[in-house]
Amino acid sequence: MFSSLLPHTYWNRKNVIEITFWMQTMFPYEKEKAVGQLLAVTATIVTTFQDNLQLESTDATTAVLNPPIPELQSYIYKFSKLERSETVGQRKPLLPIAEIKAKYRQDTTRTKFTCKATVTEITADRKWFYVTCPKCKGKVHLQRAEIPRFVCEDDGHVPNPTFMYCVNTTIEDESDKAKAVFFNEAMEQMLEKSCYDMVVKDGHTDPETTPADIYKIRGKTTVMDISMKQDNSMAVNKVEVPPAIIPSTPDPKTAATKRSAPDSPGT
Repeated sequence: MFSSLLPHTYWNRKNVIEITFWMQTMFPYEKEKAVGQLLAVTATIVTTFQDNLQLESTDATTAVLNPPIPELQSYIYKFSKLERSETVGQRKPLLPIAEIKAKYRQDTTRTKFTCKATVTEITADRKWFYVTCPKCKGKVHLQRAEIPRFVCEDDGHVPNPTFMYCVNTTIEDESDKAKAVFFNEAMEQMLEKSCYDMVVKDGHTDPETTPADIYKIRGKTTVMDISMKQDNSMAVNKVEVPPAIIPSTPDPKTAATKRSAPDSPGT
């Protein structure tokens, strides 16, 4: 028996529902690879276990991990925001950029660090996204023809490729600055928009023309999970965006300033 917790259809309510697969052949995927992916399931029945509703497989049940649908990346991004996880700031101590560079020079085998920095520049002459094959994870290229299409060297025509952010920036803190590439997960966290939506839905299909939306990360200060590279630049893999502080609305009864007697009407 294989059980998997999946978000309920009403994903924004943060509900979960358990699906039980009674035969391993109905779910031929490794658990570690399935977590965080989108699962399409057909032909299940609703049952009750310990007063909770659940789904059970039937002889007709099929399960497809990451089905080839255009909205795949958007759905994965939406559901990933419901995950309960520790923030990057809680996992590792924050180090200044200058100290990170010094530690990496002393020991190049240590590449993972966490810092708090601000994006000060966007490098406009570099590509801001790349495209991969969802099957082999290799990069694909655009074959320009009467009907343009994406092609993978190993798997041929890719009808629904995966679009991934890779935005080149400069980050800075009080100690130093560094070149940093923000990759897909970090960019989605900062923009709250998937690369698929940016490219396909918003129509920004040229990887060498940086859309205005990308520049929204400039000036943002976040806690960053980074990996040092041999050229002393940084790869930003995850970020912790501080919550927006909404100012309270002043109470007009308490905020009103009383006029002195000489200024009062009728005096």
